[in-house]
Amino acid sequence: MRREHLWMLILVGVAAIAVAVVAYYSFMSGGGGSTNSSFPDNVAVCVYGAHGCPHCDRYRTWLKSVNANFKFCDVQTNATCLQIAKKLVNELGVPPAIPMSIVKVELSKPIDGHNVFVFMLIGEFEYSKVWFELKPKVASNGTTLIPKFASLDTVKYVKYDWSYVPMYESSGGSVKLAKELSISPAKMLHEFPCHP
Repeated sequence: MRREHLWMLILVGVAAIAVAVVAYYSFMSGGGGSTNSSFPDNVAVCVYGAHGCPHCDRYRTWLKSVNANFKFCDVQTNATCLQIAKKLVNELGVPPAIPMSIVKVELSKPIDGHNVFVFMLIGEFEYSKVWFELKPKVASNGTTLIPKFASLDTVKYVKYDWSYVPMYESSGGSVKLAKELSISPAKMLHEFPCHP
């Protein structure tokens, strides 16, 4: 084999490895494919936070970058946002931390007569792949299940009965079910509307 051909093969191999590494890290960091498909179309997020809060700013920037359907409710400049955030903390026992999000997932098929799944998320979470897992499913015995823990590698489920809103906390590349808020999904959306 000629020396030029050998160098060409080496260069092509190195380029292929570089492309694979960039694609892998893009996917693992939440990029995961084209911008249009990197966040679920059936998910709407209402973020309670403040401009200047590093976690809130990073989270908001990421949600914009993946074309997420979201509103940012600034608790520093909008009195209604602050009032709702205080009510979440005082009445439902949500931790007094920002960012905190109310997430609405439109279901493609009703589950137990419900078309919408609602959950709270405490903290920022910037992993597209896991966002697609944060929804209920029906087990083979007809039981409704929701994620108890979801990461880039694993999803573990727990039984769900629709009488409460689950609250998840983010930690690195995973979210875990931390608490059950004593409010139904429909009541949550009615009593805690999102204000931009």
